[in-house]
Amino acid sequence: MSRIVLTAMALTLLSVGPAAAKGMTPPGKWLTVIKDAIRAELKDPEIATFNRIFFASGKVDGGGFPVCGFVGFKQKTDKHPTKQPFFGLITPPDTGIAGKFESIRLGTTAKQADEIAQTCKQHGIY
Repeated sequence: MSRIVLTAMALTLLSVGPAAAKGMTPPGKWLTVIKDAIRAELKDPEIATFNRIFFASGKVDGGGFPVCGFVGFKQKTDKHPTKQPFFGLITPPDTGIAGKFESIRLGTTAKQADEIAQTCKQHGIY
């Protein structure tokens, strides 16, 4: 079951440009699974936009690949979409299925976003 801890975007994550990414872009089937899992956690999923989704080349204990990225969505008080970092694990696909994504955290506070940035760095993604 997915669990998300909502927190605000840290400035450190905003400073990481696309050229700094060290992770790999997930295959199309994985992107669909990742986006669907994140959308399932949002109040208004149809307006979600995604960018800079990367995964680490090495598996963690349990067999999943670490995934980091950003999702943009509008909250009731926002005039413009807010980009939030996320971290999760994708389980490799089995014979033709796309795999399973478990969203671990969606960052909306500086502290949580910083933790996501550190986790992504530890896995060599950013």
